[in-house]
Amino acid sequence: MKLYTKTGDKGTTSLYGGSRVPKDNLKVWAYGTVDELNVSLGLVYANLKEEDERRELIKNLQKNCFMIGAELASDEKGLKILKERASEKHIEELERLIDSFQEKLPKFTEFTYPGYNVLSANIHLARVTCRRAERYAVSLEGYENVKKYLNRLSDLLYIMAEIER
Repeated sequence: MKLYTKTGDKGTTSLYGGSRVPKDNLKVWAYGTVDELNVSLGLVYANLKEEDERRELIKNLQKNCFMIGAELASDEKGLKILKERASEKHIEELERLIDSFQEKLPKFTEFTYPGYNVLSANIHLARVTCRRAERYAVSLEGYENVKKYLNRLSDLLYIMAEIER
């Protein structure tokens, strides 16, 4: 099987479920930005030391990005056959993590400039990519748990970046 299919040469792409949409469709922007978020999280992962316990957390966040991307990349037929979708359970887990990390947060004394160090800068990059994905998702009807998840994830990433400074 070849990597290229030529089916997108006219500016359309397939959603999971079979329907085709223009490549500039809002759903494509949304799941494409979640893909960028996953890559940004990969940068964070690559900058964590082998023994850092946050590596497992980042891998789980990446796994959830694949889940959210699949949800956003699905049409109605695809949504019905997805094995997993963003749920309150996923959102509650992020809230537990936020609460846990917030205890380690230093007191704010000034405006934060991303770039204190490479790890902090990469976490901030993931955070702003997450916010952009959230803005696209907010423009879509439905996907309420995806919107909540992305909102909480950007909060978690902010706290994680600030802990690094």
